[in-house]
Amino acid sequence: MSKISLLSALFVVVLLQPVMLLAAKTLASEAIATAIENGTFRQVRQALMMDLHQKQKYEFDEAGVEALGLRLLGQGQTDTAIEVLQLNQALHNESPGAAIAVADACRKSGQSKVARLYYEKALDLDPGNQDARRGLQGTASEEVDPMMEAMGDWELDPEAMQESMAQMGMEMSPEQMEEMQEAMARLQQMQDGSEPIEAPGLTRRSSSTSKAREPSAPAEPAHESEFCEVLHRFNSDKKIPDAVVRARFEGEYGAASDADRRRTWNVETACGEFLLAVPLWADVSPPILIQKGENRFEDGMGGSWNFEIGGDGKARAVTQTSQDGTTTKMKRLGSPRSFD
Repeated sequence: MSKISLLSALFVVVLLQPVMLLAAKTLASEAIATAIENGTFRQVRQALMMDLHQKQKYEFDEAGVEALGLRLLGQGQTDTAIEVLQLNQALHNESPGAAIAVADACRKSGQSKVARLYYEKALDLDPGNQDARRGLQGTASEEVDPMMEAMGDWELDPEAMQESMAQMGMEMSPEQMEEMQEAMARLQQMQDGSEPIEAPGLTRRSSSTSKAREPSAPAEPAHESEFCEVLHRFNSDKKIPDAVVRARFEGEYGAASDADRRRTWNVETACGEFLLAVPLWADVSPPILIQKGENRFEDGMGGSWNFEIGGDGKARAVTQTSQDGTTTKMKRLGSPRSFD
């Protein structure tokens, strides 16, 4: 073979190599669609997350995955659709559009609080995004309206209110009382049968002889169990905490071998800070937590996260169970500052 022929052959091989590598990849949307049909969505979700940085096996088509999620939503497969859209957001966590898609789906399914968090994330990424801003305003209205509507099912008990005012050293004239009753009556127009809010001096409109309810014990503060991600703070090489977290560096623990040595640092979540350990060698992306119960979440790697909520409405600890059954408990920072 002549030198010219040999060089030509090598040139063709070099030109074809990227094409061959590209052809070997699978579109993420196709992999997810097939996995949903075969019942292997969790396994494919894990494989996608593991390939996120190297991008050797999959082509991460944001628009394709979003279209799949919206199609599932239109078919009434709401839970699966939201999981697909959440995965898409995890794979493209710098995309405000991916966050808005999750928020819109959650809002349609009645999960206003979860939707609000995704709209806020989209605004963090793109402060001028009008779709996210309108969505956020809509969720705020949806959370307030039921409370206002429920108040229409209550009326002032004049005697109970007068007694309450007297106990506070205040007096209210019959005219002032009448004005207050009229104001409450206007709220009745929004009544839709929602469970009303307990309040001193208010009675349900069940009969003309109803009495004021006894003041109820203060309820436990509502906790934000709808947080969607645990934020790992890494710098560009994804192994060493950034400057803010490095200032709170806790040291190393574990066996002497590099494979087992771990570095621990504080991780901020929506319910407080936690001490988290990550292998020194690991190229870790933030685990996106998908809510499965009031305090239980699953991540894209098949792990389970259970949050212990205290009386102040904040998480006191979180127990993470990996897919292989390994359990790790992270305590809230404070006293004691410990990891076990």
